[in-house]
Amino acid sequence: MPRAAASPEGLAKRQVLEAEMDYEKGRLVYEVKAAGPKGVHELLIDALSGEIVSERPLRMDSAWQTLRSPDKLNAVRAGAQPLSQMLAKVEAERGSRVHQVELERERGQTYFEVDFADDGRKVLIDPRTGKTRPGEYDD
Repeated sequence: MPRAAASPEGLAKRQVLEAEMDYEKGRLVYEVKAAGPKGVHELLIDALSGEIVSERPLRMDSAWQTLRSPDKLNAVRAGAQPLSQMLAKVEAERGSRVHQVELERERGQTYFEVDFADDGRKVLIDPRTGKTRPGEYDD
């Protein structure tokens, strides 16, 4: 994810909300939802090169608006560093590649929930500070 999220052309002025590794037409990609000046878009980014494969706007229906509260976006905007830097650090520390990232809010705290590709481990990253703590494991 760090190479994809760091793509300066596609994500420089956007806040990444979610990202998930997937295969699209035989290519390993990240499906990224990012908010920017022109709304929320879904981008497919080549996981190896960081090249944007496709981009499309997402409709802002009431369910999506509920999930993407202003508190979440404000926490990301106030971030100490870009998500790409936080993910690069966590990948280096864990020795594993990020599989999925979701922006979550529980008990008044906004964080990125990061899932790893190899063993289902999770880490929570505070977007304001970049500090991590272990997440809950899937059974």
